[in-house]
Amino acid sequence: MWNSKLQSIYQAVIPAEMHFRNRFALKTIALGVILGFIATLFNLIIGLQTSLTIFTFAITLFFSWLYWVARFKNKYLIVRKSFTIFMLFTLNGLWLLNGGSNGPTLLIFQAVFALGLFIIPAKSFLKTSIIFAINITALFIFEYYFPNVILGYKSEFHRLLDIYHISIIFLISEIPLIYYANKNYKAEQIKAEKSEQVKSAFLANMSHEIRTPMNVLLGFSELLRDKEINEDEKNQYLDIIQQNGTLLLRILDNILDLSKLDARTVLVKENSINLDSFLENVRISHSNKAIQKDLDIKVKNNSLLQNSLIISDDNILLQIFNNLVNNAIKFTDKGAVTIGYTINENGSKIQFFVKDSGIGIHPSILPFVFERFRQGDERLKREYSGAGLGLTISKALVELLNGKIWIKTAVNVGTTVYFSIDLNIAKQLDNNQVLSSAMAL
Repeated sequence: MWNSKLQSIYQAVIPAEMHFRNRFALKTIALGVILGFIATLFNLIIGLQTSLTIFTFAITLFFSWLYWVARFKNKYLIVRKSFTIFMLFTLNGLWLLNGGSNGPTLLIFQAVFALGLFIIPAKSFLKTSIIFAINITALFIFEYYFPNVILGYKSEFHRLLDIYHISIIFLISEIPLIYYANKNYKAEQIKAEKSEQVKSAFLANMSHEIRTPMNVLLGFSELLRDKEINEDEKNQYLDIIQQNGTLLLRILDNILDLSKLDARTVLVKENSINLDSFLENVRISHSNKAIQKDLDIKVKNNSLLQNSLIISDDNILLQIFNNLVNNAIKFTDKGAVTIGYTINENGSKIQFFVKDSGIGIHPSILPFVFERFRQGDERLKREYSGAGLGLTISKALVELLNGKIWIKTAVNVGTTVYFSIDLNIAKQLDNNQVLSSAMAL
């Protein structure tokens, strides 16, 4: 019980979904808040100078502000630069107020430098290191020529107590942090190597997927030059050219979508959406493809949200549905494709689904379906054209809406892809508004 509570508190303070480097910076800043508070309390208990107590309290407040900027504003570059500048200023102040070279400030310099490996911006780390070294040298020279400026301790006992106190705090806090950083950097290195392999697979796969329809386009375009072909053959060739042109355009669109998602340039623009009209439009836009395969395409609405407007990004939702419905039609040879939505028990989430009666997904493939270029086995790749990016893009788009996506499937029975997002109802529409909304769409 206590373990789960502590875990939930920790997740609230340091969210798991952050990038490792940002998460480590946040951990260090949170630790700075705690250590600043402990130092202020310790200074009060052993009766050190009031100026030093005020100074450590000011440091605690500053780290609290840094935590707020990092955690809730997500401005890590500002945090890293502010950390570097403020710590240089702070350490100089501590040197003067806390015994100079006889106090624990030199130890704090070393500890901050070690943590700075992970917090200070990489491009400015060498410059900052040189400034740190010059700064410490200048402080020793200043103390040598102006020893009376440095505030001392009441007694040797107080000096040793302060040094031991700081040493123990930094040993307890910094060693686990550095161990954690080293462990995660190794994980990041493995991830980077895997990313390089994915890029190689991307280039190899794309060169094949683009070349195939391009060869078809060029080949059949050349055949059309033959003046002896009859009208039926000509129309057949044009159909093949159109099909492969459409396939090529879809592949290029997927590549562009994926590159935008990787570059984080896709922005969520929330607006009001009439769900019933929205899903009906999705159905109509895919009806021709369904009819060509003799499939039904159905919409299943939910009476709890009938005639309601929800707040979300309609363009992103449409792109998700287009990817999922295209997949459903592609892998279904008979039966129907059904799209719709439900609401969870407490009314906080809306759960969309795209259900088909197609070939299903084998259990061995299911764990990998959201990875790039996954499309089952090689037989399916030959039989069903495509780059295998639809589910990858859909997952990334759902996550942009702070949602989750998952699949239920059975081989030769069908597949249902679900995705849920937060339910935010704008308002209920009366019948006249529903009619005008539908006509506008």
